[in-house]
Amino acid sequence: MAEQTIEHVLFVRLDMESGPGMHPKDRTLPFTPVLAAAQLENRGHKTSMIDVPAGGGVPARIVEKVAAHDGPVLIEVQAGKLEHFAEFTQQLKYRNNKTVAAYGFIPTRNPARLLEMNVADYCIAGEGEGIIPAFVDWLRARNEPPPPGVMFMRNGRLTGCPDDSPPGTDDMPFIPAEVLKSNRYHKDSFPLQFAGLRWGFVLANRGCLYRCPFCTGIARQSLLRKYRPCSPARLVDEMHYQVSEAGRNIISIEDDLFTGRREWVIEVLELLEKLPRRIRWIAQTRFDCLDEELIIKMKNAGCAGLSLGMESGSDRILDILGKNTDTQTIRRIGALLLKHGVATRYTVMLGAPGEKARDFALTATLVRRLKPLVVQIYFCTPYTDTVLDPHVADGSLRMAEPQPDISNLSGREMESLRLAFYRSYYLSFNYLRTHFVRLLAYFLLNSRQAVRITTLFISFFLSGRRAGGQTGETHPA
Repeated sequence: MAEQTIEHVLFVRLDMESGPGMHPKDRTLPFTPVLAAAQLENRGHKTSMIDVPAGGGVPARIVEKVAAHDGPVLIEVQAGKLEHFAEFTQQLKYRNNKTVAAYGFIPTRNPARLLEMNVADYCIAGEGEGIIPAFVDWLRARNEPPPPGVMFMRNGRLTGCPDDSPPGTDDMPFIPAEVLKSNRYHKDSFPLQFAGLRWGFVLANRGCLYRCPFCTGIARQSLLRKYRPCSPARLVDEMHYQVSEAGRNIISIEDDLFTGRREWVIEVLELLEKLPRRIRWIAQTRFDCLDEELIIKMKNAGCAGLSLGMESGSDRILDILGKNTDTQTIRRIGALLLKHGVATRYTVMLGAPGEKARDFALTATLVRRLKPLVVQIYFCTPYTDTVLDPHVADGSLRMAEPQPDISNLSGREMESLRLAFYRSYYLSFNYLRTHFVRLLAYFLLNSRQAVRITTLFISFFLSGRRAGGQTGETHPA
């Protein structure tokens, strides 16, 4: 391709988080294009981003808009979206010298396949926010060799080297205030009782200290799963910036494992408590990375909610899933979270290898005992680079449908168990008595979001009844 002067970089996302579905739909801030764009604009480039609904064909108006763009196009290709990406790029056949690069799960997992399909000129193999700015500069100068993480075909052979030094948060700029002020990104899965929820998003620690065999090291800024904590002061500074400059009143810390290192967390909490203005925030962690002292400190420092992966209430299934924890720990920590009034969202995996109906019955019993504000049940559909998924080699599936060839349960059984549990849990007197005040406050203070979520949830119940439990839900974990 001819050398071109880079002036305007267009990011295209195949949006997996919009549209109707069983669970409250989060629209999480996409860190890769936002952080890459911030760096590019600091270097004098212009950037734009388009979200394309991933369910169904790409609208013709969007194809035309992208085709008319004068500059490189970077398209996100996550698990389950390969067909959408290929269809989209094939419609750009009149792109002449337009440069198309793919980033995300599949370009990192299997760049050769995408390049051999001739649906992209380059693959960004790794964490895009650390690679894309150097890639754009390389396109302008065409120096050899290309920066690490840029893969392409030359004379029929895959060329390039992987990026084995992924960035840390300390290397990244703050999320621009104007991106947050758009209010496009939100966490509907946390119905918190604060007026006019305006969500901010930060990423502090990248990677994870654990090696769950169903989880990938490629998703969510966890390349190679290398754990990379940032400076506590850097995190608190950005949270304060989002509150003071972008008007956020709740911040989601998007780490896979926020409390991985206890001393680091305590330093963050101490800095938060010193701020003149209290900041509310939520985070994600593991049950076995919490204790009562830490829970109390977190709540005193503004923690409004925690998301935790329970996965199962059966010790046998937890062992199979390699969680390295047990139901006794889950029960103990869950009771402490309930005691101290921390809003919780528990995620559960249904259809693990060897799982039977009685295993899920244990899960249901434990959930009812711990009374989380939100529980979300996903089917066990492992990523293609994980121990639990030896048979899906093309990298195209993720949480798409029940996988009866993995567990002892059929697809119909899994869908029916999930639907029956939701009905019995969310409509129970026990649930409503525990969370009535919090839910009422959410409905009164955030009525538009509350009505939208409730409508989608009722729609799911009705569709499940009509279909006999077969819903075809495709929400990602």
